Amino acid sequence: MNPHLEFLVNIAVKEYELLRSEMMSTVERQYSLVNWGTSSAVLIVAGLVAGWSAVQSIPAVISIVILLVIPTMVTVFVAAWSHVITKLNMLGSRLYDIEEHLAKAIDAEHLRQVYMIPASDILNPCEYLIGWEHRLWRGGVNSRVQTTIRVVRFALFAVYAALVLVNYVFLIGHLEQYLSVSISVVVFCLWCGVGGIVFRYLRKHIRD
Repeated sequence: MNPHLEFLVNIAVKEYELLRSEMMSTVERQYSLVNWGTSSAVLIVAGLVAGWSAVQSIPAVISIVILLVIPTMVTVFVAAWSHVITKLNMLGSRLYDIEEHLAKAIDAEHLRQVYMIPASDILNPCEYLIGWEHRLWRGGVNSRVQTTIRVVRFALFAVYAALVLVNYVFLIGHLEQYLSVSISVVVFCLWCGVGGIVFRYLRKHIRD
């Protein structure tokens, strides 16, 4: 290999290693966020259950916890997670580019000889060299990131719906039905709007 080309390849490989290390630390941060979010939700629910006898006579407090405190905490968690997932996507995009550059730098015929690839077979260097991101990206997007976003979006709106439903059932015993329905609809629409803003941000930055 040309000495200058070898020098550039070594630099690309070093950058690839550093970015992969950064990606692993970002993934660990994502897991920490999940643990934090889950633990916080469990503590709030456990506290509400433990103090039920003391607060059940104050329906406004219960409604505030169910309709405001828990959804706010969950939304803040998803907003923090959105920053992490966009960083993972950015790192993955750069790794994909490096894989492309490395694939072009390697002589195709030499690669065929090393891996005994018949001349009649289509050669995709990324299948034999560094190609982790090429296995994840399809049609210009990271398939794993897209799947994760869809799952989190469904889970977030499911949590909003479940909390509103729980509060509606609780309010039926304390307010007239039309008031219970009105409060539930307004709050659900409010949180859906907030969630929509978070995922519009994600769509914009993942595509960029």
